[in-house]
Amino acid sequence: KPGTYILTKNLTYTNGTAITIFVNNVVIDGNGHTLEGDLSYSAICSGVQRNITIKNLNLKNWNIGVDIKEVNNSKIENLSIENSNYGILLWGLSDVEVNAIKVSNCSDGTYIRYANNVSLKNLSIKNNYVGIAIFDSSDISLEDAKGEDNTHGIVIKRSNDVNVINAENSKSNDKLVDIVDSKHICIKNLVSKGDYWGIYMYNV
Repeated sequence: KPGTYILTKNLTYTNGTAITIFVNNVVIDGNGHTLEGDLSYSAICSGVQRNITIKNLNLKNWNIGVDIKEVNNSKIENLSIENSNYGILLWGLSDVEVNAIKVSNCSDGTYIRYANNVSLKNLSIKNNYVGIAIFDSSDISLEDAKGEDNTHGIVIKRSNDVNVINAENSKSNDKLVDIVDSKHICIKNLVSKGDYWGIYMYNV
């Protein structure tokens, strides 16, 4: 049912997706607790909903920490995600705010595809294969992101109108910012420390 759901203790769930949202107007408040699971499943899954908020939660050992598809007017804030294949997967959605996220030891920290009007702020991305991936999307804003020890820092492919402001990364094994087949990309205040490549652009 619509409403606010608050975790009152740490939980472990290994028999499937822990939380699936089927309705609009839902708040999942982790209240600072940890939800630990199985690398075969998602911690939180939602699709074709509106006004979803997921906040104040630690996620460990999932295939996908937060998996939301075709969701509009929603927020993801104050999450810590580690040891997962995907930290946050945003697919086919619009009007979503992502704020105060820490992602570490994942394959893809934050993966965005077929999305429009997504704002990402205050991201800490560490020791992932790809820190932030933006594919086939438009009107994406990334502000105040810090990365360390990611193989690829920020990957932008086949996307338009992407703004990257105040991003810092150290010790990428490949590229800090990799831009391919994209248009209208704005990068401001970028700091690269010890990265193999700083900014790589192809067909831009």
